[in-house]
Amino acid sequence: MKAYKNLTEAFEAFKKNAIEHGLCTMSGESKRGNKCYKNIMDAIRYIAENKQYAGFKTMLRDVNPSLRIWAAYALLHVDTKEAVKTLKAIAKSEEGIMAFNAEMTLEEFKNGNHNQTCFATNKLVITDQWMSAWLDMSVGTTYIKSF
Repeated sequence: MKAYKNLTEAFEAFKKNAIEHGLCTMSGESKRGNKCYKNIMDAIRYIAENKQYAGFKTMLRDVNPSLRIWAAYALLHVDTKEAVKTLKAIAKSEEGIMAFNAEMTLEEFKNGNHNQTCFATNKLVITDQWMSAWLDMSVGTTYIKSF
């Protein structure tokens, strides 16, 4: 895990990498996208260890759909109602892979596949293989879905 100096640095890294991950998803740059994913998860872990989620809540209103999806993902166990509301709005208002990513995040959460990612607990148990797997695939745009 990357060592951050403070929360500001972690939130800046989260935002930069969440936006870049969206660009990589759209362009199919899987190698760069996977690096962004790792950086996003490192930032989430650091922020969760410090229990400072307010920065994610402000990102839910950003214009960038990838940033909003990732912020909602980070908040699913902290502010479930707001995170789900954001993901549903993205799924309805966006087109293409961003709408699909929001839909899949909701679907996996609904199916209980996100429940083991306990960012909101004292002991961090990060088992997010499903997120890693489908995001890695979405970077290569390998899903079969008409847009």
